[in-house]
Amino acid sequence: MLLGCKGEFEIVLESNSSVDIEYKLRIKKEEKTPSNIIFKIDNNSKKGYHTLKELFEKENLTGVIKANSSSRIVYKLYWEWPFETLLENGSIDEEKDKADWLDGISASNYVFYISVEAMQLNEK
Repeated sequence: MLLGCKGEFEIVLESNSSVDIEYKLRIKKEEKTPSNIIFKIDNNSKKGYHTLKELFEKENLTGVIKANSSSRIVYKLYWEWPFETLLENGSIDEEKDKADWLDGISASNYVFYISVEAMQLNEK
């Protein structure tokens, strides 16, 4: 992830269980999150989140993978990290320029850990 860029990544879940699997995605740890980054679960959504933890909590990424299913559950997450430095008149905001610069340095240490909590449901 680089300042001034945007992109996406996928979280893919699949199971070969003979019983249904209930799952919940969580962010276990998120450190050095850039201050101006925006995450979305739907690229067309106007609703964005400033941390993955917030996105995971608000979007409630849970569900059930059906038994003996060949289907895959795919969550596509979009991110955008815009510059904050340009003012409407085209000049550069020196304070925000410094903040962007510091965020850019810190982002090389941006880490997050995703966990999938899963539980087999009883056979019927």
